[in-house]
Amino acid sequence: NGFHIAPIYAADNGASISQNSWGYIEVGVYEQAVLDAIDYFNANGGGTAMNGGLTIFAAGNDNSSGLWYPGCYSGSLSVAATNIHDVRSYYSNYDTWVDISAPGGETTPISAKGILSTLRGSTYGFYQGTSMACPHVSGVAALILSVGYGQLDNNDVWNILINSADDHYELNPSYIGQLGSGRLNAKEALELTQSYLSSIQNPQLFQAT
Repeated sequence: NGFHIAPIYAADNGASISQNSWGYIEVGVYEQAVLDAIDYFNANGGGTAMNGGLTIFAAGNDNSSGLWYPGCYSGSLSVAATNIHDVRSYYSNYDTWVDISAPGGETTPISAKGILSTLRGSTYGFYQGTSMACPHVSGVAALILSVGYGQLDNNDVWNILINSADDHYELNPSYIGQLGSGRLNAKEALELTQSYLSSIQNPQLFQAT
């Protein structure tokens, strides 16, 4: 309740990336004000770093397909979760609206490989969830902007993220086309970013004949 205020405030104050590790608990449920706020951020965010804002959402932890908002919304770059073997985490939502996968961990006794996270009281703990996967994508988006500061728009960053992902469908044959373009790859994303930049980024590598 009241979420729609945050993206508008963020856009008006120069934010570039809207990182969202939350979602509605029932399929098909949404609030129009929230979708409008996502649209507002995408149109008016970015600050000096990017033309337009980029909204990134966790796909949800219901082990289900279907319209899980706001992740399934067209204005959201949606993130599913994979485990250490690049296989869909058992809890992760999946569908054709998912845009990319990223490490979300699994903390079951059989595969206790969660994502190390900060906790209150200056401590750490291992967690699992698409809420763990989503910040990986937001972090790489920020790295992309650090390389191409002020030279990219939100569609550029969206495309760089999904087009640089590693194809993981050989390991996920039951979910073809339902886990996005593949698993996030930070190195490939940054290398792809270079091809988008028009200016010389490293004069030390410049050669003239």
